[in-house]
Amino acid sequence: MNCILVGRTGNGDSVYFVVDENTPKENTGLVVSKTGKKFPVPFWSWVSSARDLEQLQENEFQQTLWNQDESNDDGTWVDVFVNRKIPFSQEMLGDTPIQTIQVGPAKAKNPSGAMEMQTKVAILMMQMNERQ
Repeated sequence: MNCILVGRTGNGDSVYFVVDENTPKENTGLVVSKTGKKFPVPFWSWVSSARDLEQLQENEFQQTLWNQDESNDDGTWVDVFVNRKIPFSQEMLGDTPIQTIQVGPAKAKNPSGAMEMQTKVAILMMQMNERQ
């Protein structure tokens, strides 16, 4: 998941906003506990119930995320950050640090290649045993 750190909880958890396109609403946020456990969450419902959340506002993306300009809102903010109808452009992300965080078990890079190698080794072992 490509994520942007946007908050911290009082107990040391990091809160991320997922910026991947076509992210299901139940996975638009990611909480990483101080022990390293990762929990995908529905971002807006999760942060609205978090009592001890420190909203980071160190860059333009974070400030825009947390400070919806209600007086000048034509629905764009909601379409970008809530409904995700408008994808995150490079201009919108700017120089915001994006982290790629693996959730779940790591995928094998080439499982068929590993199996192929095991098969070759097994054949070589059988050939060596036949020669003896």
